[in-house]
Amino acid sequence: MKLSLRTTDPHEARRLHAVALAGLDANWKALRERTPLDARPAKRVDLTEKDAHTLASQLYGQIVRASDRK
Repeated sequence: MKLSLRTTDPHEARRLHAVALAGLDANWKALRERTPLDARPAKRVDLTEKDAHTLASQLYGQIVRASDRK
């Protein structure tokens, strides 16, 4: 990642670098502390074959619509 500090003054650049680095570190920390989706317990649901086909059809439709938008 590249970021301009928008200054040519070395002293101001050091100060702005420290501020930018602290913000970046805070973002990475927040990302590391998030719970991954696969770490959450899954709720078991029994589906009929018709239910499974309906869900698959809906998912397929969402995928097609998303790819059409690109």
